Amino acid sequence: MKRILPLLALLVAALAVQAQPVSPCYMEKFDNGVALYNNHNYAAAKNSFVSSKSCPHPDTKKADEWIAKCEKALKKNEDAAYESCTSVEKCDSYLAKYPNGRYTAEVNAKKQKLQSEDAAYKSCSSVQKCEEYLNNYPNGRYVAEVREILQELQAEAKRNAEDEAYGKCTSVERCNDYLSLYPNGRYVAEVKQKRQNLQAEAGRKAEDEAYGKCKSVEKCNEYLSLYPNGRYVAEVKQKRQNLQAEADRKTEDEAYRNCKSVSQCVAYLQQYPQGRYVDKVEALRDSLGSCGIVKDYDGNQYKTVRIGKQCWMAENLRTEHYPDGKEIAAGFIFDNKLQCYKYKYSFGKGYFYFPNGLPIYAEEYGLLYNWEAARYKFEEGSANGNKKPSICPYGWHLPSWAEWQQLEKAVRDNPMYNYDNKPVVRKALASAYGWCKSDRDPMQVGNTQYANNVTGFNAPPAGSFERLSPHVKFFGNEAGFWSSTEDSEGLVMLFKINYYYAYPSSPIKDNTLKCRGHSVRCVRD
Repeated sequence: MKRILPLLALLVAALAVQAQPVSPCYMEKFDNGVALYNNHNYAAAKNSFVSSKSCPHPDTKKADEWIAKCEKALKKNEDAAYESCTSVEKCDSYLAKYPNGRYTAEVNAKKQKLQSEDAAYKSCSSVQKCEEYLNNYPNGRYVAEVREILQELQAEAKRNAEDEAYGKCTSVERCNDYLSLYPNGRYVAEVKQKRQNLQAEAGRKAEDEAYGKCKSVEKCNEYLSLYPNGRYVAEVKQKRQNLQAEADRKTEDEAYRNCKSVSQCVAYLQQYPQGRYVDKVEALRDSLGSCGIVKDYDGNQYKTVRIGKQCWMAENLRTEHYPDGKEIAAGFIFDNKLQCYKYKYSFGKGYFYFPNGLPIYAEEYGLLYNWEAARYKFEEGSANGNKKPSICPYGWHLPSWAEWQQLEKAVRDNPMYNYDNKPVVRKALASAYGWCKSDRDPMQVGNTQYANNVTGFNAPPAGSFERLSPHVKFFGNEAGFWSSTEDSEGLVMLFKINYYYAYPSSPIKDNTLKCRGHSVRCVRD
């Protein structure tokens, strides 16, 4: 019973409060709020509803419901104001109405961007400024207007540029610039005529200048190359002829004065085979005691060596042209022995082959030639310095078998070329590299290779080109050199060095077919 009495008291009090009517103050402010709401004055309506709650006996729940409706309407209006912020004026209107609104920061940023766009549009008085606007605001409010302004500015700039280019047309180059830039321009006809006049004038001046410079053979050649039908052709040709003759005499005189070594004398004789000082230079060359450097038609340079009374090349020949400039054909492969054998006496055409079948060996080992190439015969009446026809450079020739024997005798008879106090001719002539190793006897070419080549003859083991597969044979095994001598059977005598023979100590005499490929060494005339 004691617990029930307090609850009953609370219930009676609540019923008493509920039974009390709302006050006139509340009703007045509540009705005013509803009127303001209906007139869309949501802020004032909200204030009126809030104020009604302070009157005696208010309907608080109902007032709160209307306050929530006002706040919702106010938020919706602010959202709409924010969405309409597409100009500076609209943004200013939002900020004035909602100084502490939810989008104040965003609206300020949007306003700043709009102001920047307005400024960029107002500054669009040049092509550059209009292009900057379009780049920065590709979807801006003034895109259409700016494009129209840009088009007008570009057209005006093009006209001004064309006028300027026409004004500069005071040279052929400037006129060409105009025509290149404005092929359909307003001044094309005038510019073409102007260019034609300028070209004619420039051509005359250039020819006069070129003629004035004709004080050397090179400058006269330049004039004739530029003006083959020029006004001064006859005079220039006569002048060039006089200058060339004078230059040739001076060059030959200087070459003769410089003839202080064998190589310089050889260079003189190669350059002036019928020169004014040939007899004197030949005598001087022979007196200097060495053989100098020799060049072939391709420009390859060869070291030389004097052995006894002979001057030999110290390198294998590697030219692909005869001394008169005719090209030597690259060799081909025979299919059978008989095909090569039918050329036993005359192969008919010269060929060359690469040592070991590879071009990389040509520099060090020279090329391999058939006998027709080595024994090349110059056409009748051709000017050359050879006393004997061959592939060798002018002043040199393919040695006969007698000349090979003379070389062998010179090495054998000179003790300075001995090996272990014995005249081992092969080792004295063989190169100190490239030979297959042989250890049966130290006198073998393939053994103690460091002791080879005391003569400086430097014969490398280039091998040979054979008629059957493998077509390149004996690379690293032997060196075989053509002679110009044929035997009684029409075969050719070959001077051969083999890597493993110790006895006899001299090179081997071999008779071989003309179709095979062997090395060439030249001896001086």
